[in-house]
Amino acid sequence: MKFWQGPMNLWRVTVLSLLLVAVCLWLFYNRETEGQFQHGNALRRQGDWEGAIHAYDQALQLDPKYAEAYLSRGVAYGKRRDWDGAIADFSSFLEFYPQNAHAYCNRGWAHARKGEPDLALADCCRTLELDPQDWQARYPKAYALEKSGKQKEALEAYMGFLKDAPPQAGNFTKEAQERAKALTQ
Repeated sequence: MKFWQGPMNLWRVTVLSLLLVAVCLWLFYNRETEGQFQHGNALRRQGDWEGAIHAYDQALQLDPKYAEAYLSRGVAYGKRRDWDGAIADFSSFLEFYPQNAHAYCNRGWAHARKGEPDLALADCCRTLELDPQDWQARYPKAYALEKSGKQKEALEAYMGFLKDAPPQAGNFTKEAQERAKALTQ
């Protein structure tokens, strides 16, 4: 008896048809999700934070486990100064990748800007545990220490940032110099 003949014919055809439909849907949604994500990245590079957030929303509606969309949307929220949105998205990303130093650093920045120095400090310290060479976490760590009233530690942290910061640190270097100077007066 051949595969497609016999009493199980309808069952076999149904299962194979459903499998084919599932594969096609998966391919469509995977491509559509990636397309929305890339569109969000393009809008973010242009400075269109609202458009980028909307595109990331669309990608996450298609695939709620698309971790990179949370990270990128968190950055866009941060550019809009929506600290709660940024913190929520960085936290969502960290559920998928709990060892990602970059996400802890970004969340630390958001906590610092929101006025939560203890949470900022915890995230910056976690960043530096995961990646001791991460110069980007040193500035928000210093800022969080300063806002926590730990002036001496903040000054040391600003000086450490200034020592390690590469030329592309730009405005952060200038701000760190100004803050360190203010702490010495």
